[in-house]
Amino acid sequence: MFKNIYILFGILQLSWILSISLGLFYISPNSDDVFYALPALGFANTGNLGIPYLNGETWKILFNFPTYSLLQGLIFSVIQFFEFKITFISYRLSHSFIVILFILISSLFILKNTKKNNFEFFFPSILFMGLLGLIPFSMSWIIFRPEITGLLFFITGFWMLSSAFNKKNMYIYTIFGSLFIGFTPTLHPLFSIVSFFSILTFAIQFLKKRELFNSLLVIIFSIIPILILVTYILLSNEYLEVIRGQIPLTTNGHRAIFGLFFRLLDFDISWTIGVLKIYYLIYLGIIFLAVLSIIISIKNYFKDKFLFTRDRINILVLMFSSILTLIISFDLIYVHAT
Repeated sequence: MFKNIYILFGILQLSWILSISLGLFYISPNSDDVFYALPALGFANTGNLGIPYLNGETWKILFNFPTYSLLQGLIFSVIQFFEFKITFISYRLSHSFIVILFILISSLFILKNTKKNNFEFFFPSILFMGLLGLIPFSMSWIIFRPEITGLLFFITGFWMLSSAFNKKNMYIYTIFGSLFIGFTPTLHPLFSIVSFFSILTFAIQFLKKRELFNSLLVIIFSIIPILILVTYILLSNEYLEVIRGQIPLTTNGHRAIFGLFFRLLDFDISWTIGVLKIYYLIYLGIIFLAVLSIIISIKNYFKDKFLFTRDRINILVLMFSSILTLIISFDLIYVHAT
């Protein structure tokens, strides 16, 4: 039965491959693509992280963190090494692969970490992931932005740190898991709150097991990517000036959680807006369920503390920090999508 579940899982994940493959040809590049893809291409061709001009000058994109463009630039370099051309269509292939990899790893994380092994338990989760690939929501992930890579890094690091407690080579899992989660805020600051609370939770859990060295490893290796980025920014006065100028532009308006309500109350009756409202309604329902789960779990904690397993605490912290991100972040469309 367990093997059949994975076969069924593979079949349903084909919806994502189909949606993203069609999206490469039918979905126009997003305006944000140029600010990430062209610096990556510039790095692959000239070694400079910026948009190359015909006169040999380079336009540095200073209002985005450079990590994602650098990562994609390294991937583009490998692709071009094998004489595969980066074109108007093919430049999104690497990002599309990252999307598929994220769906695969996050789904396997759910399947591997469950204690139940029956069809009735697995099928709703697998079906839900498969159906997501059939709606327009899946095609929006093809936009060349860093959020999906951040999610991939986070879920990979989260899985590795969760597994480290039961592995003989605990230190390897701890180091790489911490590095993965530490990289996520360097891709986009949206991941700062979730990453901070997750790292803090894992560090405390290692301390409770009297694994002081592992707790230090979690803290140190999660900070290393952030220190590298901060050092890079501090050494560039241009970056600091642009960041100061960007802050007022990205902190205007209401918070992300209220933006969700405002979009649902929009009286535009076009069918495209109607489809989006269905998505936002489901999204709001998930938020309410998360809040309810946190409240019920806190209530049950005072009744039976033994119900609070390490994995349950990790998931509750993840839900809490995600909701806190919506409360603190301003209403930018990629916040809800992520």
